[in-house]
Amino acid sequence: MPKTVDELVSKMQEQDVYSIICSFLYDLKNIPEYTTLSELCYLLDVNSFLKLIKYFGGQTITIPTKEELVETIQVLLLFQYYEVEHRPWKDAVTLAGFDSNRGKGAGNKLNRLKETLEKYNFGNRNY
Repeated sequence: MPKTVDELVSKMQEQDVYSIICSFLYDLKNIPEYTTLSELCYLLDVNSFLKLIKYFGGQTITIPTKEELVETIQVLLLFQYYEVEHRPWKDAVTLAGFDSNRGKGAGNKLNRLKETLEKYNFGNRNY
């Protein structure tokens, strides 16, 4: 038996309402990038979702892959082991999870990380 709109709405959670809003935005504007917005409503809590919209509204962002994120974390670990704890290079590379034959590539990425740290003002952002 079909449910009434009132019955459907009364059972919705807050994230369902935001998902409907985002789905309607896609239908209203016909912007292909909006198709995934409704899923973000279920992955993020409502406040985080609204903060995302407030900060990135109108922009297109690209989300890194899991592998890219893991590789970045490995470089951060390498920084910790080599630059902060002053461990020997080969030990730091292995502890960070890099293959021993990727030491040169890891070194290049470590240098890029150090450039990034010098370039940006991390720790002083208030969202």
